[in-house]
Amino acid sequence: MEPIEPSADQFLDPEWDEWYRLTPQQRWAESQELWATYLALGGSLEPDADPQSPFYDQTMDQPKNLLGLADAQITRRWAAEVNRTTR
Repeated sequence: MEPIEPSADQFLDPEWDEWYRLTPQQRWAESQELWATYLALGGSLEPDADPQSPFYDQTMDQPKNLLGLADAQITRRWAAEVNRTTR
């Protein structure tokens, strides 16, 4: 009795097998769809900051306030004015 050698297909996930069977053009089209989905779900193409880089700017890693302080103050003033005029 001869030993049975494992085939590569036994180790591949069915999704990977499906991917490898695509032509390069089909893979490219699938990749484009995946990137579009990634970006639509809020993904970013911005690289992660490298704190070991000589060009690293620690202030760039701070979370951004979508509404700056001035915007928040204007919004509060506007809300206060609306409340006063509607009473």
